[in-house]
Amino acid sequence: MADQKKKSIGLFVLMAAIVAVAVLNVADLTRDAPRLDELVAHDAILQAPVETSSTGRRSWRGRYAVFVVDGQRATVEELCDVWNCRLPDAVKALHPGAHLTLWTSGSRIWQLNHDGELLLDYRNAVEGHRKASTRKEAIGSFLIVALLVSLILAHRSRQRRKAAAANMPVPAARAPGSRSIKLSFTVDRRVNVGRHAHTQMLSGPALERFQEAAQRRDRAAMITALVEAGLSEASAANATDALLGETPELPG
Repeated sequence: MADQKKKSIGLFVLMAAIVAVAVLNVADLTRDAPRLDELVAHDAILQAPVETSSTGRRSWRGRYAVFVVDGQRATVEELCDVWNCRLPDAVKALHPGAHLTLWTSGSRIWQLNHDGELLLDYRNAVEGHRKASTRKEAIGSFLIVALLVSLILAHRSRQRRKAAAANMPVPAARAPGSRSIKLSFTVDRRVNVGRHAHTQMLSGPALERFQEAAQRRDRAAMITALVEAGLSEASAANATDALLGETPELPG
């Protein structure tokens, strides 16, 4: 019981941690875009061709573009919402040594300029972020609700199993040294109407009295023992007569 309780607590903690991580990721990915006046504008030199990358289908980040500038990586996020999942020709044409002006928040690029040409407009970046946030928020909310429902269903199922186990009857232990015997009586009607078998359990004192009476071929005592074992008087009489008629002598 203690082990089962520990497993239940462990499962609850695990599910709660998953839900918490999901909530934090949704909050981080769907937070509002920074204002233009909150961005840091600076000039930089591109050190490698621009590449696109993706963290896979299971990631909520999606596809993004990587700019290596001044020995650091800066990214344009939500590539599919900002640039239709591919680099514009003007961005693909950039070569190492190109002079860029970046407006960034952390390592994320929100506006990009090259030699007076606006390659990424802040308004387009914000609109792409808004679309992606709405989509990710809906998916994240669904996953969180699904996790919570799964946790509730698992808890209820465990409670039902525990209740069923508690209500299951426990077989009574047989007294030490007790014996039981199953007797089958077969009656031959001798008129070709088939054979009839009757079975009854005998144990304890009733068994001993029945055995003693059967040794003496004492019909009345045999019937009494069978009645004490639960047979009706008529059934006990029929069974006794059948046994005495078939078996002249019973072993002790």
